[in-house]
Amino acid sequence: GQPRDSRALDIGCGICANSLRLARRGYLVKSGDYSEPILEQARRNVAEQGQADRIEISRQDITRLDYDDESFDLTLCWGVLMHIPDIDDAIAQLVRVTRPGGYLAFEEVNVRSPEAVSKRIYWRLQNLVRERKIRFVRTPIGIEHTGAFLPGRTEADQAQRFGGEGVGEAGAQQQDHQQQIFHRASCVGTV
Repeated sequence: GQPRDSRALDIGCGICANSLRLARRGYLVKSGDYSEPILEQARRNVAEQGQADRIEISRQDITRLDYDDESFDLTLCWGVLMHIPDIDDAIAQLVRVTRPGGYLAFEEVNVRSPEAVSKRIYWRLQNLVRERKIRFVRTPIGIEHTGAFLPGRTEADQAQRFGGEGVGEAGAQQQDHQQQIFHRASCVGTV
C-alpha cells in the first residue's frame, strides 16, 4: 500500500462513500463531483462520519479538473466515465493529475451483463407494480435511466434533487447517478 497521508482524488464522488473508505485507510482525499445537490449530501455524510479533516469536497468537471499536474498518488474514478461523452478529455485529465508511478483506478460497467439486464427487468416490473415512471434511454454513451425513483416525486423533482444537468456539462441526462443499472468491470494501473 501507499504511505499514510498519500494524496487521493475521488472524482465523481457522489455521497463520498469511496472517499470515506480512502480516508479511513489513511489517505488525504480530494473529492469532486459535478452535481452540487449530491455534494451537499456528501458534505453532510463526511461531517457525520468525522472525516472532514481528511476529505476536501469541491464541484469539479472531469473534463476540466481544477488540480495541478501530478497532484495525486491515487486517482479513483468509480462508475463515472460511462456518463461522459468527452471520454478522451476526461481520461487525459485523470492521467494529468496523477503523479508518475501513482495509481489510476477505474470502475466501469457492461450494459449487456446478466446483472445489468436483470436490474432493467426488475425496474420495468417495478414500473408495473408500483406505478413508478422509470424510462430507459439509449444514448451514444450507453443506456441511461430517467424517472422518479422516490415515491411521490416527479421527474422534475428528481432532476432538481440530483442536479438535473447530469455529470459533466455536456454529459448525458443522468438524474440519479447513485443508482446504477450496469454491471461492474474494474481496471487499476499505474501512470
